[in-house]
Amino acid sequence: MRIGIPEILLLILLAVILLGARRIPELGAALGKALREFRKAEKGEKTSFDSEKAENSANKNAENLSDSSAKNSDEKN
Repeated sequence: MRIGIPEILLLILLAVILLGARRIPELGAALGKALREFRKAEKGEKTSFDSEKAENSANKNAENLSDSSAKNSDEKN
């Protein structure tokens, strides 16, 4: 189901009637601020996740390296 121009105009008209013309810019500003904060938090979580993933990968690589070197020293003896 697609929303066309007449439906959008009806929604805008209802918003103006229900909220008043003065209140709509305030709500738009509040919505914009909330979206910016959400995106900022989302970006921070992604950065945190990526760094954690890299750290875990490095730890696994170090474990595998130490396991293989221990295995090689056991084979030499």
